Amino acid sequence: MNIIFSFSSFQSQASAVEDTLSDLKNFELTVQDKDYQPKDKVTSITDIIKASYDFDFGNLDADRTITFDLPEQVQTITTYKDEDIYEGTKKVGKFTLTKDGKVTLTAYKGRNVKIHFEAESTMKPGAPIEEGTTEIVYGSQAADLVVDFEKGAEITKAAKASQDGETFTWTIDVNTSLSKLTNATVTDTIPAGLKVKDVQVNELVMKLNAGGSLSSELGAAVTPNVTNTNNNVSVALGNTSKAYRIVITTARENKTIAATYTNVAKLSSNEQSYESNKATATYKATVDLAKKGTLNEAGNEVAYEVTFIRKEINCLQVVRLQIF
Repeated sequence: MNIIFSFSSFQSQASAVEDTLSDLKNFELTVQDKDYQPKDKVTSITDIIKASYDFDFGNLDADRTITFDLPEQVQTITTYKDEDIYEGTKKVGKFTLTKDGKVTLTAYKGRNVKIHFEAESTMKPGAPIEEGTTEIVYGSQAADLVVDFEKGAEITKAAKASQDGETFTWTIDVNTSLSKLTNATVTDTIPAGLKVKDVQVNELVMKLNAGGSLSSELGAAVTPNVTNTNNNVSVALGNTSKAYRIVITTARENKTIAATYTNVAKLSSNEQSYESNKATATYKATVDLAKKGTLNEAGNEVAYEVTFIRKEINCLQVVRLQIF
């Protein structure tokens, strides 16, 4: 899967600082591996992403300074402070590149001033990623950056029982592959014996880690259309390319000593339908066993009393049997 990064530049406003990139005439992005061999896409967090900027300032009667940021998903390899820029042997400007990726570029006054600037970076570990457009835009210029890392999943499910066995939580992660979905809906039929108490939906922020693996971080709560009819839960996500986490909290209705609940969730969209893995949660009550024997007066018979004690929070069940 290709994960496409969408970046937008912005310029800080300050005195004597231009707030436009109208003088940028060409912008290119190229990718190399750590040994500087060319590549057509980023496949490793150590790959080098080189951004090239060509400015044409024309005739300048005074020095001109502009600022802009490298894409937020990359990290600077080397920082610079007032580094000179040359055209041939002529000094035409200077630049500063900070650790947080901010560029301050100054073009010196002169005629037909042109400046070529390059910055090398790598992907930033833990950077949020999203799919949507192939363009990285700077002013009127744009370039494509294709990043191909681990593919996420369409839908996965996990189940967990509370310690007292009264509550079962079903966690469904949806579209961690960041695919484009149309009319997406997640449905989940809760097993018999459980009752739905709550449904929570959050965005998942997918992040890039060392080795090209993905991880997720719980994002903002969202309020899609959620329905629950006879334990059939439906969550309408609509048109999206985001990832989500749906948490369904259920309570146990039948007070059995042991129970196992298993089910799957389903993601449906105009593109395709998927089923999650089977999620299973089990519960088994704690039972203490006690036996007491009593000899009759004649001394020829023993009566045994066996006690089963089922222990739970808010529940103490005692069963006694007499055996002769």
